[in-house]
Amino acid sequence: MGLFDDLNQLKRKPSDRNSLDFIFNKQPLGKQRDGNSINYLNTKGGEFRIKIGGIYTGPYHIHYEKGPMVGSYHKNTEHEVLIPINEDAANIIRDHLGYNPYQNNEYENFQKENTNNGGGSY
Repeated sequence: MGLFDDLNQLKRKPSDRNSLDFIFNKQPLGKQRDGNSINYLNTKGGEFRIKIGGIYTGPYHIHYEKGPMVGSYHKNTEHEVLIPINEDAANIIRDHLGYNPYQNNEYENFQKENTNNGGGSY
């Protein structure tokens, strides 16, 4: 993940943003959504950690079913899930998604939104 991924994204959607702003990380953060994620977010550290490893700094996206993940946008290749390290970081995710995916503040247990609007049975 990194500059080469961002440059490849520029090739696909050059009209979406000024290319220099994109390269220097001035794209509209969290503004671009696609079918499965909120893209182009960035952390300077102190918000997320990698499951096996330390504090994460850099670009990330929020996948609607998997939570925050490494990289500017979602791809079909393997990439790590990010875990909030505090309430403020969890609130960033809650605000973007519009619901609470961390019940009981269990940050390692991301829960996708329950869209079952059915009534259930007796």
